[in-house]
Amino acid sequence: MQINPGVDDKNRVTQLLGSPSTISAFQDRTWYYVSRRTEQTAFLDPSVVDQEVLAISFNDQNVVDDMKIYGLENGRMVAMNDKITPTYGNNLTMISSCSGNLGRFNNPNKKKTPY
Repeated sequence: MQINPGVDDKNRVTQLLGSPSTISAFQDRTWYYVSRRTEQTAFLDPSVVDQEVLAISFNDQNVVDDMKIYGLENGRMVAMNDKITPTYGNNLTMISSCSGNLGRFNNPNKKKTPY
């Protein structure tokens, strides 16, 4: 099984390797195939022992342009941000939430709309 840059297209790559693990975020010109081996000891979280990522880039005509293999040594840990983006104008206190419902009563003459 061999993929030839400049010859094979997306359909041929899919026939040979199947669907990609993930596709590039900003265009579908790069497909990533991820292979990972993990080990787990007793009740501890599993750890990654080996990992390879095959990145296949396609040109405008969906023909393979380039292929690269990245190993575990090429990976980097990404620090997650636990901050929350504030939504202004919707922060209600308990008093404003309760007082906002004052005067809102069910009107028996109002037609009900079907749900």
